[in-house]
Order: sequence, then C-alpha cells, then structure tokens
Amino acid sequence: MKIHQTIHGISSASGLIWKNESLYIISDNSDVLYVFQKSGRLNKISLLESGELMENRPKPEKSDYEAITEDQESFYIFGSGSTPIRNRLAVVSKNDFSVSVRSLDSLYLRLKSQGNVDDENFNIEGAIIQEANLFLFNRGNGPKRQNGIFEINNWKQEEKQTVNFHPISLPPIQNSGFGFTDAVLVEDKIYFLAAAEAVASTYEDGEILGSIIGRMDFKTFTVETTQFITDKFKLEGITLFKKDADFLYFLICEDPDDGGMESEIFELKLPNSGFKSFSK
Repeated sequence: MKIHQTIHGISSASGLIWKNESLYIISDNSDVLYVFQKSGRLNKISLLESGELMENRPKPEKSDYEAITEDQESFYIFGSGSTPIRNRLAVVSKNDFSVSVRSLDSLYLRLKSQGNVDDENFNIEGAIIQEANLFLFNRGNGPKRQNGIFEINNWKQEEKQTVNFHPISLPPIQNSGFGFTDAVLVEDKIYFLAAAEAVASTYEDGEILGSIIGRMDFKTFTVETTQFITDKFKLEGITLFKKDADFLYFLICEDPDDGGMESEIFELKLPNSGFKSFSK
C-alpha cells in the first residue's frame, strides 16, 4: 500500500467512489459530499436540503455518514444508525447534484429485528447496490462483535422488501476483533475492509489495532481470504481505481479520528488471482 494523494480540506474520510476521473468522498463528521477532481480542485456538495455546508460537526450532532454506493442515477449515502440521529439517507442525483434526505428509521428498525442485532451492536459502515437489491455491512465493533451483511431485496419498494441477515466471521486480534468498514463489488467478488480498535463500542473510538482487506464470494458470502494491511491506520473506504489482466488497483481512505482537515488516500495493488491469507 502506498500514498496516492493527500487531500487538504477533508476531515475523517469514511467512504469514497472513483468515477469519471474524480473521487467522491464522504466524511463521518460532515454533511458534505466532496468531489476531488483530477486537476486538484475540491468541490463540496451539501448533504442538507437547505444547501448549508456543515463540516466537522460535534460528535453528538453528526449524521455519521459512513457508507456510499451508487446506481446509474444517484449516489446513496447512509448514516451508520449507531444513534437515532444517524438514521439518514442522503441521495445525490448524478444529473444535477440535487439532494434529498430521507429517514431510515423504519428500515433500520426492520434490519435490527430481522437480524437480531440490538442498538448497541448496529453500525452500518458499507453499502453495495446490485440491480434492485441493497447490501449493508454491519461493523462488528459492538459488545457482541456482530459482523454481517443485511441483504434487502427490492429495497426501493417497501411493500415488496425482503430482508436477510448473513453473519460473517472475521479474524481476531489482541482479544478484539475486526469489523467491517467498507466494501466494493468487483465482478462476482466482494472486496472489503475491516478495522480493529481496542474498545467494544459503536460510538466511542479506541486505540487502532490494525486494518485488513478481504475477499468473499458474492453469491455465498463465504470469506475466501484476508490479508493484514496496517497496524497504524483505521481504513474506512474502498473503491476500484483501475484493473488490468493481472492486477486490481484500489483507492482506500483512512479516518484518523483526530479532527484534522486532511485525508490520506492510499493505493493498494492486488493480484487478480487472489492474495495470501491473514497474517501479521
């Protein structure tokens, strides 16, 4: 893993998408979608319908946008759901960058009920849309360490929705465990990030123990392999940058939880054929 870009003006990056030669980046303490262009220009799109730019919000007040995904028409930005004010979905039109904000209260209540995940263990950190279905990744950093994937079929049609929860086992580390922080679909494989902290809480931040990347089969959700990346950074966002016959290249962002107004974007190169199993 190497540094790809240092972007000034973004605090606590939590997710990103590489699209049309630009990086679309969210922050877990700002109601803003940042657009970093290849030229180096940084644009800001408010995720409030009022258009107000709210950045570096105090922890009790923040929307905690942790997951970004897309379909052909829009970007979808999900709050973590780790407190009631974090149950928000911001939808940004790709056509004119207009924004609508919706409540996720009823959907998140249904997910918790169907998955037997209580408030202390519910923490959405990654999202993938595939056709009419939505996949939300629950970070297992609560007391019960409940990593898993919520599969919501027909997610835009509430009357037709079906929900399944797929528990996922990730490696332990230092009497703690890794928890999902983001995921991206590449053909028939999910590439995911997971981080570990020395605290069992979906709200409080703890000492960073490390981050891993893993790959799982999209049809079965079987984890095929994981690899330790770093013991210094809490890696929180992943997007496919480019690929060739032999390698996949990902861009990854980190959240240092320090309130600083710059974000490191890393580049990670992985062989198409897979990578070695977990080791530290």
